[in-house]
Amino acid sequence: DFIAPPFALTSAPEIATFISSRIKNADGTFSWGEPVKTEALTVAADAASGTVEVSGFDYAANFISDTGHADDPSNYGKKLIVTVRVEARNTFGGNAIPTNKAGSGVYPDDSAQSGPAAEFPVPTADLPVNYAIVSSDVTTYAPDAADISALVRRIGEDGVVTCFAKDQVPDGINNAYVNIQYILKDPTGKTCGTMTIPAGMQAKDTKWEWTEDTGSDRAGKWQIVCTVSPKTEGTQKSGMLSMEPQLHLFHPEVTFRDTQTAYGKEADFKPGVKAEDVPNHLEGVKWVSPDGAASQKEAEPKLLYLATATHGLTVENGPYIVRDRGYVPVTVRIFRKDGDNEREITDYTDYAHCCGLDGCNFAAVNRHEKADFVIHVPAEGESSGTGQTSGGGGQSDTPAAVVRTAVVQVPVMVPAGAAAVPVPAAAAAPASGAETAAGTAAEGAVAGTRRVPATGDPLDALPLAATGCGAALAWAVLLLIKRRAGIAAKGRD
Repeated sequence: DFIAPPFALTSAPEIATFISSRIKNADGTFSWGEPVKTEALTVAADAASGTVEVSGFDYAANFISDTGHADDPSNYGKKLIVTVRVEARNTFGGNAIPTNKAGSGVYPDDSAQSGPAAEFPVPTADLPVNYAIVSSDVTTYAPDAADISALVRRIGEDGVVTCFAKDQVPDGINNAYVNIQYILKDPTGKTCGTMTIPAGMQAKDTKWEWTEDTGSDRAGKWQIVCTVSPKTEGTQKSGMLSMEPQLHLFHPEVTFRDTQTAYGKEADFKPGVKAEDVPNHLEGVKWVSPDGAASQKEAEPKLLYLATATHGLTVENGPYIVRDRGYVPVTVRIFRKDGDNEREITDYTDYAHCCGLDGCNFAAVNRHEKADFVIHVPAEGESSGTGQTSGGGGQSDTPAAVVRTAVVQVPVMVPAGAAAVPVPAAAAAPASGAETAAGTAAEGAVAGTRRVPATGDPLDALPLAATGCGAALAWAVLLLIKRRAGIAAKGRD
């Protein structure tokens, strides 16, 4: 008898031999009597090859006859019964799995080379589906895209990346009686990849097929669904396995703080220098993922910051000196540093803003020009306001007026025949103003609007503060323009 994989002899082979006599019934039919165990036969078993040999049974003396033997008419023959305990090893299951190889049968001599005189019927067995799948959570930090193929793989004990669990790699034998189908779905349920392993195929001959590029920006819970189906009908049914690996896509959320510096004092940061900090202004960095996962500090990349003042700073004998009254707007580019490699991730970054100054109008400033934080500069003749200060500015209980000095250049619609009215330059503003009130921000971090475009409102061309007759005339001219254009006047008009 030749045992067929995936079956094998037990470690201590359990083999028994029995003799059963053929009985003639009263109605002339025949049946087999109760098996009687015998120790008179020779049994040899080779667990390595799965071969069992039984010798010593005299087929000539025990042949089957309906008329009885000549020397004993009551002897209608006997049969040999051999029971061999086998166990299934390293199999994914299936139905109608043969327990014996071809060639198992009765041989006329000890040599298998002569071929069997007769072959045994081949028993079969149905085995439960037995399979396991693997997955891995994937974490990336901007600007890297996530490789979704890593979701369906693991690193084995030998350091090799594999799609399969330990001892579950299809080798053509363990999967000889089942078909295996993998599907990878994104957080919306969309199928992004499949892998099919027909019964009997080895793992090395198959691969994942992707319905799209494997780089993904869809953070959250993905799903691997694996269906293992017996290739033939039987008592065992298909089994379905599922795992839900997580895809984490982290990007930085950086908070900057405004400060206050007096006119003519040195700026409290160094513009145009790429560094790991923006002193006095970098409030904090938090790496966030859309799925709400927590970032591991030790895995977070190093960041560099390049702050640039849009206007308001001049270089005087080395230091940068504040030379705008009102505010100095500053933008910050952000870079990820990996060893000697630097990549800009400004477009991947969320910006937030906080300010401890009373009357801070960062939001109003950001409506007019790009700014990630500002240096507030008290107007001429004013003392520094409450909140954080730098560059020699003190603290008092008087709220700081946040203003900007600029020249108004407004196109004026002049009726035919009328003389154009000149518009004078704007002067420094007093501490109060509609823009200051509109831009008040509470202490603490607030979401900052990144690089807000102009609103298209003609009033947005006006400086944040202007005083005197020239300013009043400018407001009047703009209001006239708006009304002539049929634009409804706003509250601040």
